[in-house]
Amino acid sequence: MEPAAESPRCPRCQTAATFATEPQVCPSCHKRFSIHPGPLVDRSLTPPPPDPQARRVRVRSHGVLLANAGVLEPESIQQGVLDPITGGVRLAEQTIVYPRVAAVAFWREIDPFGALAVVVLWLLAAALHDGFGLGVAVLAAWQTRRILWLKRWHALVLGPKGHAISVRFDRPWWNRKRFRQELLRRCGMPVNPMP
Repeated sequence: MEPAAESPRCPRCQTAATFATEPQVCPSCHKRFSIHPGPLVDRSLTPPPPDPQARRVRVRSHGVLLANAGVLEPESIQQGVLDPITGGVRLAEQTIVYPRVAAVAFWREIDPFGALAVVVLWLLAAALHDGFGLGVAVLAAWQTRRILWLKRWHALVLGPKGHAISVRFDRPWWNRKRFRQELLRRCGMPVNPMP
């Protein structure tokens, strides 16, 4: 997923798109996303100078075998694979400084493994007829809301020469909106609703 910064594309299917701060719908895959021009493409955007006192914003996501982390540092965005044993040390890392951001795309999608787990929970709740079944039904309802309404949140940050960082930022839940707002603010972009 490394589309050229000069020609914005849908982050899912790579169909041609336009830069727009408002959410748009892809004509091919019919999914919602937004793609913002960065300071490298739009010279009217000026990122604020790095503030050494600014808080680091960290998000994590778990894959099949390894966990990934995205970090907003005062001067750059970083993405890395975490050590599978400790979960705290980044093994591989990519960095893009905010003035060198060409574009930022945001989208949400349903987690297929989470949806499968919800189906299993509902089947288990239907099979149990005691208080435990009621507890499983409550858990299934909460997970259904999380899977279908909140979804997985993604950001694709494009840098110079096709350099791209993909960050899933749905966990921890208290950092979702802060991560997105701070990424846009530190790149000098206006903050708008998530697609």
